Amino acid sequence: MKKRRLVLVIMVIIFWVICGFYTAVVLNKNRIQNKTIAAYGDSITFGQYSTDRNKSQGGWPRELATQTEATVMNEGISGTLAGSVPGFSQNEDALCNRVDRNDFKNLDYLTIAYGTNDWEGGLPIGNDQANKGTFKGALIYSINTIHAKNTRVKIVLLTPIANAMDGQKNANGNVFQDFVGAVQEVGKREHVPVIDLYHDAGITAKNAPEMFWDKQVHPTDSTYHKLGDLVAEKMEQLNK
Repeated sequence: MKKRRLVLVIMVIIFWVICGFYTAVVLNKNRIQNKTIAAYGDSITFGQYSTDRNKSQGGWPRELATQTEATVMNEGISGTLAGSVPGFSQNEDALCNRVDRNDFKNLDYLTIAYGTNDWEGGLPIGNDQANKGTFKGALIYSINTIHAKNTRVKIVLLTPIANAMDGQKNANGNVFQDFVGAVQEVGKREHVPVIDLYHDAGITAKNAPEMFWDKQVHPTDSTYHKLGDLVAEKMEQLNK
């Protein structure tokens, strides 16, 4: 009798372990399944030089869609900034200007990933005031504008990834890490979660030649896949 009771207890324990595993892995993994996500950013979001790019999605957003089974719209545009720089040919496509004309009503999530071109283009970092002419100001302006159009959309900020130019200063004397910190500061101020690709993606100035197609900034296919896996993992964690 005691042996049968022990076997029964063990079976119950195994059952609950399996149930717990299913809940933790399967259900949590599917928390953003069938959701609609728009990924805004520059060429790194667009998937520049990605060989698996197609008209609807490429780069890391494609991997995000694969991993989560969400509908991911790639809104990345190569060469663009979060803010506006006087005389810059792509000011119309800056994030802060796109949010004025775009509709966000059918979105569940929206990711924002800028900083590389903002640093290189010499956009001032700015302060905590909404201002299209500074990096932080443009992010704040964009977040406020998006939420004014859709109060329920969940915005997620992504820091720029590290690159081969880490440590160098731009025309304003800012190093690339200053823009990483600016994204984190805006996220804290606006109560928006931040995925820290700079520190968590495993990219450094030293391993850039292996991680980037052009040895500088634009990821290889394997790096795009790694970034997509990381974004998927972090977004799922945000929704536990």
